[in-house]
Amino acid sequence: MAYITGMAKTMGEFIREKRGKRSATDLAHETGVSENTVYRWERDERSPRGRALVRLADALGVHPRELTVDERGTHRAAGPSAGSLTTAAATELWEAIQEIRVHVGLAEGAPPKQHKRRSKGAGR
Repeated sequence: MAYITGMAKTMGEFIREKRGKRSATDLAHETGVSENTVYRWERDERSPRGRALVRLADALGVHPRELTVDERGTHRAAGPSAGSLTTAAATELWEAIQEIRVHVGLAEGAPPKQHKRRSKGAGR
């Protein structure tokens, strides 16, 4: 659809472009969905919702808003589930996830902190 001059890319086209040479299987694994789901997103038969939208954005290295709105502020065409997560909610969720990642030491590729397990009865 985006091949017409001036038209924004659909969500599926944007996902496919951002996936690049990475396999759909790898992207599916990173986002916790099936490979078939990734292909449906790319064909605009479905669109990511809720947590899947945020996980997909994280895996692609973009803000969730970029998946739903193009650089001109136009909503991207998407599948039947479009609009299930508002842009404001996606932004809020993205920011919360980033705060959690900083808290647990996952920010900017840092390895997760190792937590010591207490044995039963420890500290009593």
